[in-house]
Amino acid sequence: MPQETFKIYVKFASLPAQTIVSKTCVCEIETFMLTVLEIKRMIHKAESIPTKFQRLVLNQGITSIVLDDLDTLRHYGILPNSMIHLELALDTERLLFIKVQSAECDGLLEPEL
Repeated sequence: MPQETFKIYVKFASLPAQTIVSKTCVCEIETFMLTVLEIKRMIHKAESIPTKFQRLVLNQGITSIVLDDLDTLRHYGILPNSMIHLELALDTERLLFIKVQSAECDGLLEPEL
């Protein structure tokens, strides 16, 4: 008998400078004992966003909680069909890394601020 799977939804934050606008990724999981890092790896596999650039946030009423990589979904009380928000954690150094990785040249690029 196949194990039951649950869905959680990861909504990408809308960032004016990015190409990602209001996109939602569906993660099918078998247990809520998965860590946040394991969810980030699923997102990386599906969307090619490196885990170190992902910040997962759970909105609970008027508060937002940034999820720690080592904690489990159960720790945060995440249930089937929950919505988690993905923010790209980009600072100037990481932005430079992304530009260099995507550039078709050998030189370094200056980050746009």
